[in-house]
Amino acid sequence: MKRNLLLILFVLLLLGGCRTQKETVSSPRRMAVQHRQTRVDSLMASYPDWVSFYGKGNATIALPAQNISLSSPVLVTLVKDRELQVSLRPFLGLEMARLRVTTDSVFAVVKASQCYLAESLADVGAAVHTPVTFEMIQSMLLGRVFALGGDVEPERMLQISDRQDEQWKLSPRRKDRVYDYGFELDGFRLSAFFAGLHTGGKSITVGYGRYTDIGGREVPLLIEAAFEGQGRRIEALLDYNASSVRWDRNQPAAFPGYAGYKRVHLGSLLNVLLK
Repeated sequence: MKRNLLLILFVLLLLGGCRTQKETVSSPRRMAVQHRQTRVDSLMASYPDWVSFYGKGNATIALPAQNISLSSPVLVTLVKDRELQVSLRPFLGLEMARLRVTTDSVFAVVKASQCYLAESLADVGAAVHTPVTFEMIQSMLLGRVFALGGDVEPERMLQISDRQDEQWKLSPRRKDRVYDYGFELDGFRLSAFFAGLHTGGKSITVGYGRYTDIGGREVPLLIEAAFEGQGRRIEALLDYNASSVRWDRNQPAAFPGYAGYKRVHLGSLLNVLLK
C-alpha cells in the first residue's frame, strides 16, 4: 500500500488539489451590488491574466481509517493552457517522484519504486465518470471557478443558486445525469468546490484558504481535499510557502526517463482510492 502512496498522491492532486513564516493576507475583495446575471461575468473578469505559476510547499495524503499518512515537500510549476509538473522531494531535497500533466495526457514517475503511470486525460475522466480537462486542473490549483464538462465559458455554464450577502453559490445551469458539482464563494474568492456522482456515493470536496496577494494576484496558499466513497475517506493537502511563489518566470524542467520501470495502471490505483 505505502509503495503506491506517491502515485496515489499524484492522482489526488490531479483530481483535486499554509503556513508560512510571514504572510500578508489580503482583505477579501467585496462585490458591488449588481444584477445576478452580471455577477458571474464580473467574477471571471476579476481573474488577472498570467503566463506561468511556480511555488514550493508541502503535500500530504492521509487515509484516516488505516492510520496512514505521507507528507513531502513539493515543487509546482504550471504553464497556462500547456503543462503542469509537480516534483516530490521528501529526502534532503532529492526528487523521488514527478507528475506531468499536459493538455491531453498524464505521466507520473516514482523513482524509489521504479514505476510509472501513463494515461490520457480522456481515460482518467472515463474512469472516474467525470470529465477531467487541463483547464479544470489549472483552475483548481489557482482557486478559480471553471465549467466542468467542456470548453464552454463558465459564465455560460453556471448560474447563481444561492446568495446571502457576500456568500454565494454557483451550480450548473443544466444538470448532468451522472454527476453534480458546484462552488461556494466569499466575495470573489473561491472557498469550496464540490462534485459527486449521483449513484455510488463517491464525492470530492476541495476547500481553499489563506488567500494572499503576491505580485498583484491572489493565491490560495492552502488547498485541502477530501475524497469519500463506500465508507472510505482519503484526505489531501497542498500547502504553499508564500515566499516561494513566482508568476510568469519559471518553465518546467525536462521530465525524467522511465525506461525499464514497471507500469502501474490507473485502474489499480482507483481500486485503492474508490473501492
